Amino acid sequence: MRAMKILLVNCINLEEGLRAQEDSAEHLGILYIASSLRKHFTENELGMSVTYGPVFGSTLNDIKPDVVGLSSVSQNYHIAQRYAKLCKERNIPVIVGGVHISTLPHTLTEDMDVGIINEGEDAIVELMRIFMEDNALTRQKLAGVKGIVYHDGGGLVMTPSRERIKDLDTLPIPARELYHHPRRGIFTSRGCPYDCVFCFSKPFWGAKARFFSPEYVVKEMAHIVERFNVSQLSIYDDLFIAPRARFKKMVELIREAGLHEKITFNCNVRPNEITDEVAELLKSMNITHVFLGIESGNQRVLKYLKKQACSVEQNRNAIKILKKHGIITYGGFIIGSPDETREEIMDTYRFIRKSGIDCFSPLMLTPLPGTPVWDIAKKRGLVSDFMDWNILREEFNEVESRHIVMSEVLPREELSKLYRKFKRLQKRKYFYLALKHPFVGIREMIRLLKRQFHYIKLLYSRNVIKDSANV
Repeated sequence: MRAMKILLVNCINLEEGLRAQEDSAEHLGILYIASSLRKHFTENELGMSVTYGPVFGSTLNDIKPDVVGLSSVSQNYHIAQRYAKLCKERNIPVIVGGVHISTLPHTLTEDMDVGIINEGEDAIVELMRIFMEDNALTRQKLAGVKGIVYHDGGGLVMTPSRERIKDLDTLPIPARELYHHPRRGIFTSRGCPYDCVFCFSKPFWGAKARFFSPEYVVKEMAHIVERFNVSQLSIYDDLFIAPRARFKKMVELIREAGLHEKITFNCNVRPNEITDEVAELLKSMNITHVFLGIESGNQRVLKYLKKQACSVEQNRNAIKILKKHGIITYGGFIIGSPDETREEIMDTYRFIRKSGIDCFSPLMLTPLPGTPVWDIAKKRGLVSDFMDWNILREEFNEVESRHIVMSEVLPREELSKLYRKFKRLQKRKYFYLALKHPFVGIREMIRLLKRQFHYIKLLYSRNVIKDSANV
């Protein structure tokens, strides 16, 4: 009896020059799914392949999978829909997971057999057991699987929700060897207790943050270093430096294992968590740069975006402390809130110029499903549950003429000019970074120039190049 085959697909946008952005980090979701399947099935029972989606039709022909699993965010759900249609034409069952189907399960298309809501490691094992027993995803048995949505006659059925995994240490480490990626990363936790209006982390992962143990994390780090010969490791989660006792223990174990002498690290941090002690710990484990979710240089807008106690002064101090300890600072900023004025946006611009931050990314406030902003946009008729998902891009210049504008006080043309102003400042920041830190700066400049080149090609392809002298 031959082994069944499952193809796991990360639905990223490889069109319009966006590969550099969307393929810039590992997608660990499907690699966790793969490792969970591997834990429960032998190679003789189930073979696995992973792809990030290029030339999907030929991939199906080459691999000939029995089942396809798709993972998609909302911005790329149109790609997942297209892939599902290709599978259905070949009579291949499709299981879809990820943020989009978890937040809008009723958008499961006729070409998709089952949607997994929220965490999928346990559900996928149950679904594959059903398929291997019956050679089909039979409706009678699907009814007994928690946390899924599926078709039943003319309608959709949602089964009772599945409890989120309590002990994350029970998960096998992601099967990274199934997909080569130049940039390797790790999650040390799942979930976030904060309620930022633009973020879907809390609805997807749950209101209570869960943590891998320090021992598990450092063991996984050591595995990555030994197996994949990396020189840098990205720590993706929001809460790496909290709780403080756990963070200290991880740093201690990293140093005991000598990992700080073998590789460099980068991570995300909340500015209000930064102190001299934290910066010293980050430096001691060889963190070279951090990403700060600063969002705004205006206190009123910052409060709207992040809700919880936060201040412009805290953000400024975090940058100052990190730079004092020789850590490069990146920042994320969001403009275009519903009642944000031009002067308030310029407060953010001035903050970036004067704060000493090394580089940054400007984003336009975008209503993503599962976020409070989505609910606001839906009430205003700006979005719907069945729409062109491609326009939900935070990079304003990718879909400039169609990007959803949340602002109620500034027209699209004014926001476009402001956004381009921020992008010009971003280029200058990268140039200065290259002078101060040649290796890091040049790498980031190359990445930025690649995106700019792709954007120009996109504009030419649409015949919408305009004279930029007036911008």
